[in-house]
Amino acid sequence: MPESPRDRELARAIQELARALSSGEEGVLLLARWAAETREQLRLIEEEVIAGSPNLMGLRVVWSPEIREKYVHFLKSKKRPAGQEHIKKCCSYLNRFMPPGGITTPEEVFDMFMACPKTVRCHLDRAFRNLLNFYERVLGFPKTFIAQLRDAIPGTQTEADRWTPPEPLVIRSMEMMERAHTKYAVFWHAVLDSGARPVHLAREMFERFRPERLEDCGRFFKYRLGVERRTKHAWLAYLTPWTAEQFLELYERGERITLSGVRNWFKKHKMGTYERPDGRIVTLPLRPKYVRKFAYNMMRLHGVERDVAMWLNGRKPGGVDPEHYAELELLADEQYPQYAAYLDKLRRALTAKK
Repeated sequence: MPESPRDRELARAIQELARALSSGEEGVLLLARWAAETREQLRLIEEEVIAGSPNLMGLRVVWSPEIREKYVHFLKSKKRPAGQEHIKKCCSYLNRFMPPGGITTPEEVFDMFMACPKTVRCHLDRAFRNLLNFYERVLGFPKTFIAQLRDAIPGTQTEADRWTPPEPLVIRSMEMMERAHTKYAVFWHAVLDSGARPVHLAREMFERFRPERLEDCGRFFKYRLGVERRTKHAWLAYLTPWTAEQFLELYERGERITLSGVRNWFKKHKMGTYERPDGRIVTLPLRPKYVRKFAYNMMRLHGVERDVAMWLNGRKPGGVDPEHYAELELLADEQYPQYAAYLDKLRRALTAKK
């Protein structure tokens, strides 16, 4: 039977080991080199075995209470620690979609993602990738096995939703919020005023309000949110006097608005529907994310420059460095009153209908 290349390598290694044992200092160096080469050969063998059949080694990625506890600690101890909301969402999606018996093959990964609605698959993607990183970095699972599971994750990118609600639909939603007599109307109007991301507005202003950050500028108010992430930001929230007064009244009465409260209210209060031109159905009153899109477009139509509107919307304008944000704020101070006047007109028209 012909000798295989691996057999020849093993024979050579044995010969070198024999020489090492019969020599002095040079033998120690040869022995160290032989040990390193042996470890590398074992690693290659392990990869071949796993590539041939992941189940051969009995590897299994499971989601259990014990793993969940360590997983949470893992997310909190990363170089960029995950926030509580993100951790909660990751655990929720793994609770919902991880197979009870765990995952051993790429096919099971694919099947799990196919069972998840396409619209929320991106959340499972983040949660499961973090779980695989945990198994590899903390529990020491082989890179090849983890890579095979990771490669089976289907694409989760969805087409960006570029639809912006028309003005009549915003007015209709405004009327619904008024009739509901809910404190969440103040939050809805704050998003309309500022164009800020609802999540940032809720967390930094409504949940953690600090009076010293609110500035009365006469024709408008400014609240310094101070959120700066890698891609999503919220520097300032500009508010009309009407909304600022409503908010301060809530605050003085001790009423608080939280992000979870906002989401739950809109889930429970569906007062109508609207079919978009693309055939998709949206519920009324409009969700804050759509109100934010409307706010950006209306700012642009009512005298707010593109870079300023983007900055207020929480996006970095192209070609504008952070050291020039003070200039954007000065421009916003000049231009925002035109948008505020438009909002005042909408609200006065609503009041006149009563």
